[in-house]
Amino acid sequence: MLSCPMISAFSATARRIAGAALLLALAACDSGPKTYDDCMLHASRNSEKDRQFRAMAERCKEEFRNK
Repeated sequence: MLSCPMISAFSATARRIAGAALLLALAACDSGPKTYDDCMLHASRNSEKDRQFRAMAERCKEEFRNK
């Protein structure tokens, strides 16, 4: 039975490319707010009750206090 080293080299390269693509996709999916305004917008869109919004707004203030 003959083995073809070219196929295994291609397979290894394809795995490296797939791994790099996955890392780039995960980095792009970082959906956390980057600014205070983004954080407050996220809080207003995702809170169902006033108490929940106030808690999220406090977290935004703490997170972006010195940024």
